[in-house]
Amino acid sequence: MTSSMNFNLIERINKELPLSDILIIDAHCHIGPYFSLFLPKSGARDAIEQMDRIGINKIVVSATAGITSDFQKANRNILQITRSYPGRILAYGVFNPHYPEKIEEELEFCFEKNQMVGIKIHSDHGLPYDHENYEKVWKFAQENEMILLAHTWKEDVHMFDKLARKYSRVRILLGHSCYGARDSLFRTCKKRDNLYLDLTYAYRDYGIIEKMVSAVGSERVLFGSDMNWFSQLHGIGSIIFSRISNDDKLNILGRNMDRLLEA
Repeated sequence: MTSSMNFNLIERINKELPLSDILIIDAHCHIGPYFSLFLPKSGARDAIEQMDRIGINKIVVSATAGITSDFQKANRNILQITRSYPGRILAYGVFNPHYPEKIEEELEFCFEKNQMVGIKIHSDHGLPYDHENYEKVWKFAQENEMILLAHTWKEDVHMFDKLARKYSRVRILLGHSCYGARDSLFRTCKKRDNLYLDLTYAYRDYGIIEKMVSAVGSERVLFGSDMNWFSQLHGIGSIIFSRISNDDKLNILGRNMDRLLEA
């Protein structure tokens, strides 16, 4: 693609026109209500309408409710949504480490017949990702060479280094990669080629996309919006207007996640 394509992308963003001729995959989304916040237009149909308006090909989602309440019910609800919108809405299975006795059966349910495309674990569940209660999740992901999305927030960077080394066949997406000790996180990501940086809400920090690309290369940076918490348009605009090459932008917007999903 040429520099004129770069101009056209910017022009379309300014005019709020769909980006229908490029691949865009939002690797970090949610669907459904949350117990303590009003999230308007949080349903699947709302998500599809927004995707069509912007020109987003696919989103990968977990149920918002799975972060705090019944993760098994949340997984079943989200799976039903993926069946209603095949190829457009893909799903992460969420796993709560406080119920280790349920994890094995839930792994079987979520990934029987390849129903879901990856695993989601969240620090709001209150246990570090290297806790023994997560062991079945990590081993399953390793055996099946899976995508696993983990929020970084303020977790110990050394923990991610250790987990990436131990489970080297797991493609670990570091959600919200701009939080905490990000420079150390970037160095760790550069060292471990199964770690990927996630832009979710990183674009609130001017210049952060350029820093990520400089640190690890655009091939390991992923577009994620955290929709329905934050704006997909904001995230896409920040990528398109960043001071990186057009190829780098296209990698981040969709090519990289497409490769992970196809692997």
